[in-house]
Amino acid sequence: MLALPVNHPIRLEALADTRLLDSLPEESYDRFTRLACSILHAEVSLISLVDKDRQYFKSEYGLGEPLRTTRQNDISYSFCRYVVEGGEPFVVEDAVHDPRVNLNPAVKELGVAAYVGMPISTPDGCILGSLCAVQMVPRKWSISDLKNLSDLADAVCREVELTEQAIALQHTFRLMENRRLAQERDLRDTVHDLRTPAGAISSCLELMNLSDENFTQDTRELIELSQSSVTTLLDMIQELLVRGKLKSTEDPALTTQSVSASLILRRVARIVRPFAYGAKVKLDLEWPDDLILLNVDERLIERVFLNILTNAVKFSPAESSVRIRLRNTNESDRPMCRISVIDQGPGVPDAEKGHIFGEFSTGSIPSSHGLPSFGIGLSFCKTVVESHGGKIGVEDAPGGGSEFYCLLPCTD
Repeated sequence: MLALPVNHPIRLEALADTRLLDSLPEESYDRFTRLACSILHAEVSLISLVDKDRQYFKSEYGLGEPLRTTRQNDISYSFCRYVVEGGEPFVVEDAVHDPRVNLNPAVKELGVAAYVGMPISTPDGCILGSLCAVQMVPRKWSISDLKNLSDLADAVCREVELTEQAIALQHTFRLMENRRLAQERDLRDTVHDLRTPAGAISSCLELMNLSDENFTQDTRELIELSQSSVTTLLDMIQELLVRGKLKSTEDPALTTQSVSASLILRRVARIVRPFAYGAKVKLDLEWPDDLILLNVDERLIERVFLNILTNAVKFSPAESSVRIRLRNTNESDRPMCRISVIDQGPGVPDAEKGHIFGEFSTGSIPSSHGLPSFGIGLSFCKTVVESHGGKIGVEDAPGGGSEFYCLLPCTD
């Protein structure tokens, strides 16, 4: 687990991204606090999410008013913050005589005498808070108590992961729907633009045919043929509208904004993680000390790393890991972020490194998990990254495997 200060921006970003703060009570979480009180015979149990200046109770069992209603209090009352900052279980058996917490206002004002808390973290290791049990009298927590609470905390972590995966899918569907709506708007506009001149041509031809001009029969046949062609053209335009094939889904037009690099990678990892579980491949995310903000089209860059990370898992042997790391760098005196995806697979032969990003190019090494490649994904990645003024490439990873990297512009 990643032990970070309570106010560390990466941790706060991960906490906010779960969307659990200030969310309504949910039975899927409440069952764990009930079980904790029942199994440990504790008076109170909390799933406490530690924010910058408060702790929010995603679930509570045994709290009195007003905390049962407010579901939060100031961070100065929090024992769970010590779980976050220490990155490990925090155990208090007699709070009044424990110098670590005896000045905490929860001891004097709320009567907390004994406490045990287990970390709750995201799949990439950011600690969000704790699952804790509380007694209002001193108590010696047994090894069995700690083991049982640890098992429940692991189950809470799994529930958080499922929540995050649901959010990631909703986010993906929302982006797809926004893209579809944008395509429909563009399609309608283009069809309107095409129909107007085509309709004008049709009207002119009809007027010519109805005029008293002394056209020859051949001329009138040509006019009628032209009218028929324009009618066919209008029908084709309408068919394009109906079939929705006017614009390619690979349109490289960018809508850039400032977005956190770690947020993008965390969302992509959520989507890929079930596939990685099935392939018995572990995803390891290495975070920088501070947030790195990219100036990119979030939708397209997510698709880039979805391609790269999925490929890394595809070519990784079982029981290996794929590392994702990011760092600030400079390229041609521009602030850039280098994002690397490092696998422990067979690597890319030197002879293939130069053309692996070409359209329909496929490597000679088969996937470790029997999945086919069509040579489209990496070509798309190259187009998107370069359209941002960035760079994409592949290198041999130290110790074997490949390092696929992207250089992307940072927000000034």
